[in-house]
Amino acid sequence: MLQIKNLYCVRNAGTALERAVLVNLNLTVNKGEMVIIIGGNGAGKSTFFQALTGKMELSSGSIFLDGHDLNQCSLQRRAADIACVLQDPKSGTVSELTVYENLVLASQRGIGFNLARYHCGKQKSDLFEYLCRANIGLERHYDRLVGELSGGQRQSLSVLMAFLQPAKLILLDEITAALDPKSSQRVIALANEMVRANNQSCLMITHDLRQALAYGDRIVVLKNGAFEKEFSGAERDTLTLEGLQDVFEA
Repeated sequence: MLQIKNLYCVRNAGTALERAVLVNLNLTVNKGEMVIIIGGNGAGKSTFFQALTGKMELSSGSIFLDGHDLNQCSLQRRAADIACVLQDPKSGTVSELTVYENLVLASQRGIGFNLARYHCGKQKSDLFEYLCRANIGLERHYDRLVGELSGGQRQSLSVLMAFLQPAKLILLDEITAALDPKSSQRVIALANEMVRANNQSCLMITHDLRQALAYGDRIVVLKNGAFEKEFSGAERDTLTLEGLQDVFEA
């Protein structure tokens, strides 16, 4: 479970350029729950994810993950507990390595990367079975260089890499923005399936309001660094695309 309490972040503190970028954020994300964050450009969405991963220092507030205070955790510990998939399919994978070798790297998240000791039969067989269970065809490209894959294939691999280790929190940041509609649907459906199957807490940023309605257990609107509105329960169940569009554009 993710618990965010009174989170506040300031850029250029103590200078004439001081500006609050995240303002008094409070949010709980339960295990097995996908919470969607929507908001316009400059709303603070990426900064919010940076605060969760430790790339943005908190001015005040706290972040707890399964009861552990992330403010007291090293970046390496956070990397072990938090898996991210970003917008650019190239950002989460290594072009010069094979699909298998990228999976090996993902299996060592938060531990320390070493390809050499994983070139063994059992490891290769186990990871091949992992791809087969996903049933999206990547097993046919197991020994192929990732740089030769399509954008949709590469992003699908990024999703599978994020879920390979038992992360406590999954962050999905506009993961379909660079994909064609068919690939987009395949990738988001895969991510949703993995969140549910692994009972993990998940936060997803998207500009696609249809995706938000289709996959979000809750939808949170971020504006000017603050959570302006949350749709949950009966209000979430009756929310229409037009209604969400009105809130997004307000």
